[in-house]
Amino acid sequence: MINDIEEDNDDLYEHHRFLADKGQQPLRVDKYLMNYIEGATRNKIQAAAKDGNIYVNDIPVKSNYKVKPGDLIKVMFTHPPYEFLLVPENIPACK
Repeated sequence: MINDIEEDNDDLYEHHRFLADKGQQPLRVDKYLMNYIEGATRNKIQAAAKDGNIYVNDIPVKSNYKVKPGDLIKVMFTHPPYEFLLVPENIPACK
């Protein structure tokens, strides 16, 4: 079972990574991520969790998972982050 999860991770790209502080109070992962991901809506985060794209300590979690101190939260998708999709354009020098 663990090997299956690791193989699934090979096909995913990490978009966000957060380490919960030592003083972190239990908080739903969807609410936690809303505080850290700019422009993310709770609906989008919940959809990502439903699709199995939110991992805590390398285990996929649902949106109601309670984040605890020391948890490593990753948001993973099948496509690379958009900043890696940008390709520089060759601009010829002006004469």
